Amino acid sequence: MPGPVGYPPRSMSTSSSASAAPASTDPRARLRDCPLDGEGVKRSECARAGRVRPGADLLVFRALLEDGRKSAPAVLGARDDLAPVKLAEAPLVPAWEFDGTSVRVQLALGDGQHLYGGGATGPRLLRREERIEFWNLRDVAGPALPVVLSLSGDGSARAVVADSAARGSLQFFGDGVEFVFEREPFELWLVCAADIETVLAQLRDLLGPLVRPPIWSLGYQHLVRRPENAAAVLEIAARFRARHLPCDGIWLDETLLESEKPFAFHRERCAEP
Repeated sequence: MPGPVGYPPRSMSTSSSASAAPASTDPRARLRDCPLDGEGVKRSECARAGRVRPGADLLVFRALLEDGRKSAPAVLGARDDLAPVKLAEAPLVPAWEFDGTSVRVQLALGDGQHLYGGGATGPRLLRREERIEFWNLRDVAGPALPVVLSLSGDGSARAVVADSAARGSLQFFGDGVEFVFEREPFELWLVCAADIETVLAQLRDLLGPLVRPPIWSLGYQHLVRRPENAAAVLEIAARFRARHLPCDGIWLDETLLESEKPFAFHRERCAEP
């Protein structure tokens, strides 16, 4: 499903008119080979969070477009511990661009990085020059998430989060990443630390912890395929009890139902459901 102008990855060119061209197939593609020129963006800003884990640095970057619109929280909640800082004081500085349809941001992470993230969208954990689409554009193995994890050879790590619920994409390069989302400018969060444990802990604080499922949902449920009658199902249940095997539920297929009558049991095979 093709996207609007500016939605595909930027080609290997410094011209802004090439933003709609397909991405290069060169496996050595680098962000420095396709820089953004800042078109449509008046300026960018940075703020640092005060409540962070020991050893972690948490920053948010925002873009102010020439039409007056500014990056704002979309999915993540607003914070009251942010203090403005100069871009020169940030460990990394993203580059922004707006072509009238999509907002694009690039963040150079450096050569030799191991990049992960994007959600459960492929067979490999380590990302190469891959492009991931958001907004349920195609069938994938799992949900796509605008989150990137970068690991360096010295053990330091970074996490990048694009706070947007719009249709967009994530492009992995050899030395960084590029996010593209339609219409509205978005916030870009950066987590830095000397070790991966601190980054993951701070990322969990930023995104929120995983919600544990209720205990009752963790039991075993057995599926009975094509039982002859209700007695066959009761026999299976009796076997579980005789062997002291836990079983919280038994699922049935359509064998015991009337044909073309959902939820209507067959009168002979299952006289007393």
